[in-house]
Amino acid sequence: MPGTVRSLKALRSRIDEVDLRILRLLEERARWAAAVAKVKKHKGRPLYSGSREEEIFRRLLSAGDGSFPAEGLQNVFHEIITACLNLQKRSVGTGRTMENNGGLSGVADAIRGLPEYQPGQRRGKPRGDLVRLSGNENNYGASPAVHRAAAGALRSLHLYPDKWATDPRRAIARVLRVQAEEVVLGNGSDELMDLIFRMYLRAGKEALLPHPSFTYYEIAARACGARAVFFPLVDYQYDISRVRAKVCERTALVVLANPNNPTGTYIPRRELSDLLKSLPTHVIVLLDEAYWGYPEAGDFPDGMQLRRRHPNLIVMRTFSKSHGMAGLRCAFAVCEKAMAGVLNKLRQPFNVNRVAQAAAAAAIRDRRWQATMWKRNQSEKLFLESELRRLGLRVVPSQANFLLVIPPRRASRLVERLAQQNIWVRDTASFGISGGFRVTVGKRAESKRLVNALASILE
Repeated sequence: MPGTVRSLKALRSRIDEVDLRILRLLEERARWAAAVAKVKKHKGRPLYSGSREEEIFRRLLSAGDGSFPAEGLQNVFHEIITACLNLQKRSVGTGRTMENNGGLSGVADAIRGLPEYQPGQRRGKPRGDLVRLSGNENNYGASPAVHRAAAGALRSLHLYPDKWATDPRRAIARVLRVQAEEVVLGNGSDELMDLIFRMYLRAGKEALLPHPSFTYYEIAARACGARAVFFPLVDYQYDISRVRAKVCERTALVVLANPNNPTGTYIPRRELSDLLKSLPTHVIVLLDEAYWGYPEAGDFPDGMQLRRRHPNLIVMRTFSKSHGMAGLRCAFAVCEKAMAGVLNKLRQPFNVNRVAQAAAAAAIRDRRWQATMWKRNQSEKLFLESELRRLGLRVVPSQANFLLVIPPRRASRLVERLAQQNIWVRDTASFGISGGFRVTVGKRAESKRLVNALASILE
């Protein structure tokens, strides 16, 4: 025991030394931040740049050795950056030039500090024959029924859309065996997330988010003034115990992406059911099933069945993926009537346009097309996965229409070299996965072109 005590004291002493070094480094960073503020004031530039904060996070996550949790690193440095920003404000004073620069004087600090969402698209017009495998789109497009419905709606562009989206809500309710009053339509999943987060999040509340995952979750949570708390995936897989461990009295919302983006991994039915049973009833769970229509695992859960037993569960799905309607921006959430009523008060009166409403109603009814997309995705995913592994690349098993690939070298250069051959894949550094890329399961010709290009580069 004495030996243990002495060892513990020695370890704490080392931590005290590290704390002092951190303090000195923070003071040094503060001095440099003040110097930066003076230069920005002289040049008339705004103090804060969201892209700069995102660049810092991305660089640190890439440089780290993994001994400090990625989500913790982001939280710590966000607080450091925010503190330095407040210091910069005091350093330059509250003069008219800085405070009113760009009309940002009245913007809340929570909004100023938001990173900008980075899509899978690349800037500039593509050259030649583009193979676009970066956005998780359905490269087969929408069904003929959807095209006919959208074309018919074009004749009524001079009229406002149906505020209540009656036809698509009834069609969704009929197919999924829910009540139309439980269905809320949104201008893509992003709008629904904003509405749901605004309902339940505010300063002093926390949202539990998976990491790595869809980066807009964090943006939406922080925009409400809430704190984003991350639970890490273990070897790209969900670990439900890590979700439970993060729940506290400040937890208002838990977000689960099933399957998860960019990993393609999922929470099995039994584990998800156990988690929902264990959470306090006041904690709202948002189950993001953006890739519904693709999973093939026998134990993959159906959120629509689970929500019948858990009134605090909101299930969100989109028409952007398997239905091939990413360009129309239409998604829906299914939840308790009371929740849906508040969401319908919050949303804009005509948030989903006439063309998207008509297309959504046709898409949900066209089960044959969805079955065809499921079969094509399975066969093409098997082909692409086997070819990538043949090249010596690690491929994470996926329940979606994309694959997470971990090559033997850093992905930034690999992604750029593919882009030079007009093949777009998604660098996963922005998700916190350095050295990897995410690739959409496309058509056979697109997959072959990607594989041939990778084989040439890796040689």
